[in-house]
Amino acid sequence: MIASLALLCAGACAEVFVGPEARQSDAGIVANPGFESGGWTYADHWRPLPGVFRMHRRSTEEGEHSLYLELWEAGDAGVIQRVDLPPRRRLSLRLLATCWADETCSVVATLIRQSDRRVLCEVGVDGIERGMIGENFETGPGGPAELLLRLVGARGGRCLIDHVAIGPPLPEPALSVPDFSADDLRLAPGEGLRVEADFEPRLLPAAAEMVQEAIADLTGTPITKAGATLRISLQDPLATEWPDREAYQLRVDRDGAEIAARSEQGAFWGMMTLLDLLRPEPEGGARVVAVSVRDAPKLPLRIGSHEGLSNPVTAANAARVLARLKYNAAVIPRTSDDASDEVAIDAVRDLGIEPVILISGDAPDLNAAMQDAVERVGARFLCISPPVDDGAAPDEPLAWSSPPLSDVATFAAEHQQVVTVMMPAAARTRAADGGREVTGVPISLEAWPAEIVACLYPSAAPDHALSAAREIDERGASSVFSHFEGRDGALRALQARAEGIRTVGVLATGDLAGAAELAWQGPPED
Repeated sequence: MIASLALLCAGACAEVFVGPEARQSDAGIVANPGFESGGWTYADHWRPLPGVFRMHRRSTEEGEHSLYLELWEAGDAGVIQRVDLPPRRRLSLRLLATCWADETCSVVATLIRQSDRRVLCEVGVDGIERGMIGENFETGPGGPAELLLRLVGARGGRCLIDHVAIGPPLPEPALSVPDFSADDLRLAPGEGLRVEADFEPRLLPAAAEMVQEAIADLTGTPITKAGATLRISLQDPLATEWPDREAYQLRVDRDGAEIAARSEQGAFWGMMTLLDLLRPEPEGGARVVAVSVRDAPKLPLRIGSHEGLSNPVTAANAARVLARLKYNAAVIPRTSDDASDEVAIDAVRDLGIEPVILISGDAPDLNAAMQDAVERVGARFLCISPPVDDGAAPDEPLAWSSPPLSDVATFAAEHQQVVTVMMPAAARTRAADGGREVTGVPISLEAWPAEIVACLYPSAAPDHALSAAREIDERGASSVFSHFEGRDGALRALQARAEGIRTVGVLATGDLAGAAELAWQGPPED
């Protein structure tokens, strides 16, 4: 999950950006074994260039880092560092970034040899281009060089630099063609897919954009024309029952591709699968592996929690990450900034993902907060975080007959035809002596309202979570399983469904890819 942005500097400062492989920078170039595949690497000792800008450093729990720049005045600004280049070598420079604001905004990486001020390599990213590579430049005599990262544009221009690295040269194209099927769909350099639909699409333009960007990134060539057609047809555009609304059939052969689905959401997931079938061609262009599949998810509700959705700058990319993994719902924390919330909500809805509005159980007026989410935002899913109860004891379950739990139960009962309300099956309490220790307090399962979906956490005691799911099922209520290791939550949800327990899905707060794979494909056969 992506941690929130933290302000580092708003002017001159030194050594503000240190990445996970900084210790290797003394070798002269940044060693990055994942260079060709887009791994994360940064060197240290960034210094600010002249210009008025604001800088943030973004880091994740996995030790990955990003750099965020914002221009305060028109022109350019950024950071610089010195690197020592080996003599008589061929190297490459890779830049992964996203720019916002207007069409004039771009981020540029420039490598300049100090001895003669020669520009050895320069690459730029405009708009939402995701990967630009300066290929196989010669270092000549080598020696000191300067690596500049500049944001160019008008006041308010912004960029997020996910990756910049100097690494080995790109390998020369192999002479032999990989042994793929003769039925594969082949696209020449610069060719993309024309998407044709027999209905007025709402979600497909965004999916088509993702497919074309993936082909361009894979081949290193901008898309200028269509090389084949992807035809999409819907059998029942108004389908709402699961799994029909998310199922699809995908066929790819040498003549093109076809997706048949009951609803547009299913067609969207078919296009996400198409992304998995893309392969680069050694002589240029791309190949789409020939397949003929019928596909549908194993869990109805697949909720992803991505902290990028809490910031309007990163919300669009976070939504794409979740869509790529076929999550059909996303947690949106309610903040004091309604505009920021709406950016994230719009970003996920544009990709067919349903927002799950997270509301604190400690809100001053919890009922008003829930009502606002339904009426103003149009929320169909609410997740109420457990309240803090200063007086409750760990062995004393909180009762649904007492506020604020009674408020949640009443609201859920009154709005059950409009919104699905979820709540973890444990609340929080602070130590009675007024300290800051927070411990778990269970909410009474015996009186669990049938209208509220229980969030269960199978961590150290997965059997206990399954037992709780059975008890909640007896009350007529459903459950979702959640765990930081999202894969474990998905496994328990699948296990509970196999036992006939009312389990609607998984809420993944970690290992998004692992949880998504299980939630869609089911457990491994072994």
